[in-house]
Amino acid sequence: MRLSIIIVNENNRQALRRCLASLNRFCRRAEVIVVDNASTDDSAQMVYESFPHVVLCPLNHSHSAAAAVNVGLSFTRGQYIVLLDAEAASYA
Repeated sequence: MRLSIIIVNENNRQALRRCLASLNRFCRRAEVIVVDNASTDDSAQMVYESFPHVVLCPLNHSHSAAAAVNVGLSFTRGQYIVLLDAEAASYA
């Protein structure tokens, strides 16, 4: 695995869905890790059901962005790591 992509999400289900669908189409060989930062909009359930190949790290309570990224980093296996903002990426 050469590329790991970390996405931190907090209550942004629709943007996350668009982002993951886009990664599915254009970046199939990357490892994708979603850190769900205690979302209340069923984001984690959506990832679990619709994107089973994605590594999901659901957090029980909200962490700072840096702490959430660190959780994602602990799951990476890639040589290169990208931190991706789901909202910005879903409109690209």
